[in-house]
Amino acid sequence: MSKHRWLIRAAAILLAATAQRTVWLRADPPNTSVGIVWHDEGSWVHNARNAALWGTWRTDNWNPVFIAPVFTALEYGAFRAFGVGTWQARTVPVASGLLALIALMAGLHAASTRHAERTALVGGAVLAANFTWVAWNRAALMESTMTMFIVVAWAAYAMAARRPWWGLVAGTAAVLAFFTKAAAAFFIAAIVLDAVWTIARARVAVVRTQFRIDRPSSTEEWAAWLTLAGFSAAAGAVFAFFVWPHWQEFQFYNFQMTVTRKPTYDLRSFIDRASALPLDQDVFSRMWLVLLGGLALRIVVIFGAQI
Repeated sequence: MSKHRWLIRAAAILLAATAQRTVWLRADPPNTSVGIVWHDEGSWVHNARNAALWGTWRTDNWNPVFIAPVFTALEYGAFRAFGVGTWQARTVPVASGLLALIALMAGLHAASTRHAERTALVGGAVLAANFTWVAWNRAALMESTMTMFIVVAWAAYAMAARRPWWGLVAGTAAVLAFFTKAAAAFFIAAIVLDAVWTIARARVAVVRTQFRIDRPSSTEEWAAWLTLAGFSAAAGAVFAFFVWPHWQEFQFYNFQMTVTRKPTYDLRSFIDRASALPLDQDVFSRMWLVLLGGLALRIVVIFGAQI
C-alpha cells in the first residue's frame, strides 16, 4: 500500500471517528450498557468549573483536583477556551479518544512485522467504531483521558524500539495516566517491569543463560533506559510541584476517601467482587460476542506467534 493511499484511509477513519464523537455532543447514549454514570460528570469537573467561573479552585470540601489533577487541568483549559457547559466539558474526552486512535495506529504500525499499514488501519477502524469507546469519549469523565495516555505510552514504547528517544514520551505519558486516574497503576507496573527486564536481558549474562533468551539490541536497551528516565523525571516533577505542596489534601482524597471508606479488603470480599464483575458490569454482560471474539483472536495471535 502506498503512503498516499494509507494516509487517505487513515484520515477517513479519523473523520468518521470525529463525527461519531461530536455530533449532538450534548446528548447521552440511549442506554447505560457501557457502565457510565452520567450524573458524575458535574462532580469531576467541579474544580475546573470553579476556577473558570470564579478564579478559585476550591469552594467547598469536594475537590477532585487532588484525585485527577491532569484531567482537571485539561477541563479548565476547555472551559477557559470555550466557556462552561456540557459540550465544552465533553471536548476533553472527545480529544482524548481521537488522540488514542491516532496513537493506536502509530503503535500498531511500529509493532507489526508484517502488513503494518493494514494492521494499523484495521485497529484504527475497530477502535473508531467501538460503541463502548465512543460512549466513553462523549462523557466528561477521566477514563477516556487516562486510557489515552496509556495508549500513547504503549505506542511510544513500541516506537522506541527503533527511535529510543520515544522512551521519554512513554515514561512521561505513563505518569500522566496515573495522575489522571490512579487505576492506571497496573500499566505503570507493566511498562516499568518490561523496561527493567529488557535491561536485565542486555546486562546480566546469567539471565540470558538461565532463561535461554536472546540479548536485545542496543537500541532496545537505550529505549528501556530512556523510558525509565522519562518516568522518573515526570514522577519527580509531579511530586515536587503538586503532591508534596498539597500533601495533606492529596493523602486525604487519595487514601482516606478512596481506600479506607470502601468495604473490607479480605479474601472473601475480593472473591465476591471478582465473581460479580461479569454480571454487574454491562460492558461484559451485554457484549459477549465482542468479549469472546477478542479472547479467541488473542489465543490465535499467541499460538500463531509460537508456531
